[in-house]
Amino acid sequence: MHSSTLVSLAEMAARQSRLLKRDGAVQDARDLAVRALALLWLAEPQPVPIPVRNRLPSQHR
Repeated sequence: MHSSTLVSLAEMAARQSRLLKRDGAVQDARDLAVRALALLWLAEPQPVPIPVRNRLPSQHR
């Protein structure tokens, strides 16, 4: 697939993800957003920043 096709698919998936989130389907929206990012990365590979938590949620006081 051409990178422009992958970018278009990623943009459509991102729009659909926002609509799903608005409708309350948060997990489906999150899953689709991850797929959109994967498509975009396939089109134009770049390093992806990943947030790292220093503590587990149970350790917050």
